[in-house]
Amino acid sequence: MLSLCGLVACASTACDDKNDPLPPVGPADGPKVTLTAGETTPSTVSFSITPSDAAACAYMMLAEDQPVPSAAVILSDGVEAESKQSTPVTLRGLVPETTYVVVAAVTDGKTSASSEPLRLTCLLYTSPSPRDRQKSR
Repeated sequence: MLSLCGLVACASTACDDKNDPLPPVGPADGPKVTLTAGETTPSTVSFSITPSDAAACAYMMLAEDQPVPSAAVILSDGVEAESKQSTPVTLRGLVPETTYVVVAAVTDGKTSASSEPLRLTCLLYTSPSPRDRQKSR
């Protein structure tokens, strides 16, 4: 019982903010990357990748049911993207009425971070009506 009380006393003093010499590290520190949806068509999806404080950036497109990989896997196996500025991306040759998931990751050489997954759905392909075909002639 005495050792448990000693452990509690030790733990409570170690968590005291006045005794903590290191500043807290929060989500505001380190590199970041965001994805912004763009236009979709029956066979394309568009989005923008916006990194900040990054030395490297990459993205991956996944099927909706695939698990999202770690930042390290995205950076090593993904498609390299610009790390210093926002970049528009258009992916072509996709399947209509299919949802895809895009994820991106960045690193500053010390730490890495992933974006929130961005879900993009290709539109339904509709053939032009006879009336629309007559207009285009």
